[in-house]
Amino acid sequence: NCLFDIVLIFGILFVSLLLMSIIEEHYKKASVKLKNGSTVNELYQQLYKLEKKEDYDACAGILKAIKEFSK
Repeated sequence: NCLFDIVLIFGILFVSLLLMSIIEEHYKKASVKLKNGSTVNELYQQLYKLEKKEDYDACAGILKAIKEFSK
């Protein structure tokens, strides 16, 4: 029973770390694009395409970059 709890906790932590790394990866790519001259509108178009594919982790990263850039 204790081993199951440890595996469950490890699994939850691993999945959350994996999702965070995916979000951060897309955030960094979008930030670089914005710094290199891409427009916020271009990123919103990419965001829309990814949302249609239900890639919500990528969307979260791009949206984070847009918000940081728009401050």
